[in-house]
Parts: sequence; structure tokens; C-alpha cells
Amino acid sequence: AADLEVGVNICNATNSAPRILTLPTSASMVVGQKIMVKGPINGEAQPVEIARAANAQTIDGAQANIYLESDSAAVTLVYVAADKWMIF
Repeated sequence: AADLEVGVNICNATNSAPRILTLPTSASMVVGQKIMVKGPINGEAQPVEIARAANAQTIDGAQANIYLESDSAAVTLVYVAADKWMIF
């Protein structure tokens, strides 16, 4: 597992197993900050799981993690309010 940081996050290593990336805690975030994640570009990518830092966090209103399952998949998440992330 690895922690995501504000800005661009690139999975540039070959995934031989699913990878888990964890969103920052809400205490460290400011409304409007963005996290961009780009999955591996290797043709044999395993899923990348983007995990919430705490059960109270939501992504697009759901208390569930999200997954990048396609080769070269990407997502941008914006922190919009306490414990709330939106996908753009």
C-alpha cells in the first residue's frame, strides 16, 4: 500500500499484483485540492485500488473504494468538503 499525495500520482512500475493507494486523511486536506492518479501503462496491469483513509470518507457519495481496472486508466479526485471526495 502507498499513500496518495496532492497533485499527480503515477503508477510507473509493473503491477504483478493488485496495488492499493490510500487517499490522504481529511485533516491534511483543503477544499479544492486535487489528486490525479494514472494507472500503469504496461499491457498487463493489475487493478489499482484507491482506498479511503477512513470509513467516514466518501467518494462520489459512496462509502466505498474505487478501482482503476483498465490499462492506462486515470482518475482525478477533488476534495469538496469534510470527508467528501468527488470524481472528475
